[in-house]
Amino acid sequence: MHALNAFFGYEEITARQFAAYLDEFDTDCEKKFGKNKVKSRDYDGVTSDGHNIVTYILAKYGYLTKIGVLPVDTIDKFVFVFNKDHIWGVRRQSGKLFNVDSISGVTPIGEMPKTGFYIRVISFTELVKDTSQQLANFVNGCKKIDHDEVARCVNSMYDSKLLNGIEVCMSQIIDSLARRVSASDTSIAATRIRDLAAVNKLFMLEWRGKKEVAVKYLPALIVRLCKILQITPLVSSNI
Repeated sequence: MHALNAFFGYEEITARQFAAYLDEFDTDCEKKFGKNKVKSRDYDGVTSDGHNIVTYILAKYGYLTKIGVLPVDTIDKFVFVFNKDHIWGVRRQSGKLFNVDSISGVTPIGEMPKTGFYIRVISFTELVKDTSQQLANFVNGCKKIDHDEVARCVNSMYDSKLLNGIEVCMSQIIDSLARRVSASDTSIAATRIRDLAAVNKLFMLEWRGKKEVAVKYLPALIVRLCKILQITPLVSSNI
């Protein structure tokens, strides 16, 4: 709550509102992933689709976010930093970095933390660019982008531990695309995005890091998303 209010620059979220958001987020997670004994009140984790309580609340205010593993290359004005125990903010002001922390207050720091995770607010253009780059890197090992070839790549990359969280970046862009499609839009493009979101929802319900689930869903998700984002392999190669 304190990190979010530091981001807004004033007390936008009260303790009561934050408690309500925690309950909403847990309910939303149960719908997506099934029952979970871990509650967001007790653990600052990240869901399989790349969200936590901070990204959930920011989305309500219309912000798009990106979650990544520290260190982060660039910070414009504000970035959220977190581990399993705590969330705080780092603000850049007049060229200097400051920790904004409910525990230690506002203190100058020489550099960004190097362990844990970060959340930063990004534009839709940035999100598309980042996702497109990650997908392009992924399908670069495919001779072409069709279901069987991508399934081969998924198989090989899973065995080599090279999936690199592709499901997280895809879920983030799929969720963002789905939010931008109005319920009244019956165009082919809108239908494709809704279908993509429906498949991803099934994937998230079953995904627990299992290879058989990755092979079952990821090829279709990757092929469809590549078509929507107009991504093609950069170089043909064998894995």
